[in-house]
Amino acid sequence: MLTVAEETGDLGQGFLNINRIFEEELGRIFKRVLSLIEPVIIVSMGIIIGSIIFTMFSAIMGINEIRF
Repeated sequence: MLTVAEETGDLGQGFLNINRIFEEELGRIFKRVLSLIEPVIIVSMGIIIGSIIFTMFSAIMGINEIRF
């Protein structure tokens, strides 16, 4: 692509075309990676929140078993 742009004397436009192509490809890669990471983050947050709730309830139940 750059060879053709150099031969036609429009090297700047050739670089702009290559830049556009790489930006589009990078955008597709980012979308794909984010679509894979989002479910992992949601499940991780659920596990963290669930463990916090479990810890709080087990502490409350432990206090109920104390005899005065």
